[in-house]
Amino acid sequence: MFRGRNPHTALCLIHEVGLYNEIFAPPIQDPPVLPVQDMSIAADIVCCRLFGVASSHPRISKLLMTSDEKYHAWLIAATSPWRNQHPLLADKKNTPAAAIAIKEGLRCPNNVSGTIAKAYANYKVIQNMAINLGHWSRGKAGLEMRSLGTNWKNQFGASLMFELVDLNKDDSHGEGEERVMDKYEALLEAIAAKDLEGACGFKSLLNVLSPPSLLSSRNSRVVANIWGNQGNDVAAEYSLKPGAWMKHTLEESLRHQLDNPHKGKDELLRWVRGNREALVGGGSRLEYLDITSES
Repeated sequence: MFRGRNPHTALCLIHEVGLYNEIFAPPIQDPPVLPVQDMSIAADIVCCRLFGVASSHPRISKLLMTSDEKYHAWLIAATSPWRNQHPLLADKKNTPAAAIAIKEGLRCPNNVSGTIAKAYANYKVIQNMAINLGHWSRGKAGLEMRSLGTNWKNQFGASLMFELVDLNKDDSHGEGEERVMDKYEALLEAIAAKDLEGACGFKSLLNVLSPPSLLSSRNSRVVANIWGNQGNDVAAEYSLKPGAWMKHTLEESLRHQLDNPHKGKDELLRWVRGNREALVGGGSRLEYLDITSES
C-alpha cells in the first residue's frame, strides 16, 4: 500500500470507508476515539507539500528523496491520529502510541517502527529548533542534530507535517501555510549553512588516546600504558577511570570542537585541560587511577 503507485489514494479510501481502526490500531480493548480526519489532512500535506515540486521551497521538496524516506513519510501520515495519545500502558519503554499502532497493526519490523517512534518523540524538539536555530552556536545546533540520528530527515518532515495539520484545523483559508513552509525552508538552509546535514556522523577528536607527550600528568606514560591505544583522551588527561561523568565531558568537548572546526586535537585537549572543574563537576563519585608508581 505505502510502496505502491498511489499511497495518497489508498489512505483517502481507508478514511472514506471507515477502516482506520481495523488497519492502524493495535489489538487493544476499548481503543481511544481518534481524530481520524488528521490522516486525510496529513496525506494531502505529504502529497502536495513534502513531495510536491515547489520552486519557492526547493530544500523541502528535496528533503525526502529515497524510497525508504517516502515510505516512512506515508506511515507517519497514516499514524498521525495517534500523535496526541499517551503511550500504551502495556508498553514499559514509553514508546509513542503511533509507533505501537503501526508495529502491531501492520506488523512492521523494529527498524521501521523505530523510525516512526523517533518522529513522534522528537517533533517538538524540531519545532523548537525551527524557531531558535538562528540564535544557536554551531556546537549547540550540531549536538541537537546529532541526537536525532540518521533518519533526521523523516523527523523534520514529520514536524512540518504536524504543524500544517494543526494549522489546517484552525485556519480554513490556509493563510499560514506559506509562513510555516518558509520557516522550515529557512531551517534547512541554516543547517546546510552550518554544515550540519551529516551531524549524526560527527565524532569527537578525543576517541583515541593521545601520545603521552600531549598529556599534562607527570605520570602520562603510566596512564598511556594503563589505557593503551583504545583508551580515552579525557580519562587519561584527568587520570580518572571512565564512567558516567564522561558523557557530559565528551558532549561539551564535541560542542567546543564543532564551534572551532578549524582547530585540531591539541587545542581541544588544552581546552579540556583548562575546563576540568566545569566539565567534571567537582569530582564527586569519581574513581581515580592509581598511577603513583610504575609496575
